Amino acid sequence: MVQSNKPNNGRAKDTETRTHASTGNNNGNNSENNFDKSFKSLNAEQVLDGLFHVLHKLWLQGRRVVDLVMSELGGNELLDAVTTWCVQHPDIAICVLAASLVFLLPLLIIFGFGIATMVITFTGILVLEGICNYNCA
Repeated sequence: MVQSNKPNNGRAKDTETRTHASTGNNNGNNSENNFDKSFKSLNAEQVLDGLFHVLHKLWLQGRRVVDLVMSELGGNELLDAVTTWCVQHPDIAICVLAASLVFLLPLLIIFGFGIATMVITFTGILVLEGICNYNCA
């Protein structure tokens, strides 16, 4: 394969692009000036708008899945059958409900603390990186 030195977007291929790592400036005083100036930071309103847009799409997708399961895959019939069985055997239904809560409650607590930790960490990272300016508080 032959490589040409033909200009690509006005630059030759073998010219060195000046980046943060290739400046040769080891003192670190001027490191902020070496970053790409075309990067625009997002403000809090744009981040929240994007988050609400994603949550709205997720909510619509979840509703579509529930509608598919309930109407097309026979979820209504299954729910009716479970309800009928619970009415006919209330003592066993209460025991099954208690057993499921005993099994699921520790998992929900563990996952709840894990998700809360991730949210707190992510918020801290956003604040430290400057996404949320002084105007957020």
